[in-house]
Amino acid sequence: MAKTKNVPRGIRERHQRRCAAPAGRCTCLPSYQVRVWSDAEGRDSVRSFPTIGAAIAYQDATKKAIKLGTLVTTRQTIREAGDSLIAGMESGAIRNKQGKPFKASAVRSYRQGLGRVYPVLGHQDVRDVHRRDVQRLVDTLTASQAPRTVQNAVKPLRVLYREALRGDQVAASPLDGVTLPAASQSERRYVDDRETVNRMIDVLTGQDCALWTVAFWSGLRIGELRALRWSDADLRNAELHVRHTYDHTAHVLTAPKSAKGVRTIPLTLNVVGALRGQRSDRVDSDGWVFPGVRGRPFSNGSANRRAREEWARHEGLPTSVTWHTARHTYASLMIAAGTNFKTLSELMGHSSINVTIDLYGHLVKGAKRAAADRLTAYMTGG
Repeated sequence: MAKTKNVPRGIRERHQRRCAAPAGRCTCLPSYQVRVWSDAEGRDSVRSFPTIGAAIAYQDATKKAIKLGTLVTTRQTIREAGDSLIAGMESGAIRNKQGKPFKASAVRSYRQGLGRVYPVLGHQDVRDVHRRDVQRLVDTLTASQAPRTVQNAVKPLRVLYREALRGDQVAASPLDGVTLPAASQSERRYVDDRETVNRMIDVLTGQDCALWTVAFWSGLRIGELRALRWSDADLRNAELHVRHTYDHTAHVLTAPKSAKGVRTIPLTLNVVGALRGQRSDRVDSDGWVFPGVRGRPFSNGSANRRAREEWARHEGLPTSVTWHTARHTYASLMIAAGTNFKTLSELMGHSSINVTIDLYGHLVKGAKRAAADRLTAYMTGG
C-alpha cells in the first residue's frame, strides 16, 4: 500500500513494525496519530485512528472546540461515562432519538448491557476506544452469548458515543463499521402450523386457555398482554386496543415500546370467544383481562411454567415455547395467510416496516410461491 499523500500537519502516519515504509513501498494498513495539548492534563493527548479521514475529522473538531472553548480534555473511562449515562437517563437529562425520556425498562436493559461491556472496555478512556476494541468486545461476547444478547450489550455504547459526539468529546464513533452477529433463527422460534397451535391451546383449561389463545392469535408482546384491561377489549367490534405495556419491575402501566405500539388489532372469532368466556367469570367489569394476585395482572413466569408442564404431558407438542414464541408464531401464520409486510408491521406494533422485514423476511418464500400459484390459477381460469 502506497504512503498516504498530503498527511496534514499534526497528524503522524504510523506503520506496522514489519512494513517496508518509509524506505520502500508501504506493505501494511497504517494508523494515523493526532496530538492535542491538554492544559487540564499538562501533556499531549494522543489519539490514533485507523483511517486518515477519521484522524482529519478529529483534528478539525478539536481545533473548532479549542476555538470555542468547549474542548473536553478530562479523562473519563467507559465505566464512568456509562454510569453517568444511566444517571442521565434516569433523571431525564439524556433522552432518546425522538427527544423523549427513556423508559424504565430501557434503562434497566442498558444497565444490564453495560455490565457486559465493563469487564472488557470499562477501564479504557472514552477517547481511546477504537473500532478494533469494540470488535474485540463483540467477538468476546459472541463466544459465550446469544447474538441478541451481544446486540443488546452494544446498544448503550451507541448512546454513550452519541452523547460524546454531541459534547465534542470524540470526533467519530468507534462503533461505525463494527460487525455484529446476526440473530439466528433459533432465537426466533415459532410454531409452524396452526393445527399444533390449536392443540396446544385445547389442552389448557380456565384462564390459561384464554390467555394463550390471545397470545398466539393476537401477536401481543408479553407486557402488552399483561396490561390488557376490559376497557381495551371491544368484543362487539372484535378489536383489541393496545394502549399500554406493563412494567414488571415497577408494577405500573407505561406507554408501549414505540409510538407505533399504540394500535388496534382486529380479532379472530376464536379470540373473541375466548375473551367472552374469560369475561363471564369476572366480577370486575373494568379490571385486568387476565388477573393475578395482589391486584396485579397474571404472572407470566407462572403461566408459562404451567403451560409447559401441560404440553409435556401430550405427545407431539413442543415444550420450549415462550410468550415471544407465541408472538413470532402469530407473525408466521399471518405471512402464511398472505398478509403483506406493511399490514403485519402495523399489527405487530413495530417502529418501522424494516424491523418486520428483518425479523420475518425469511418466512416469505412460501408466501411468494402461494402468490404465484394463485396468479397461475387466475390466468388459467382455475
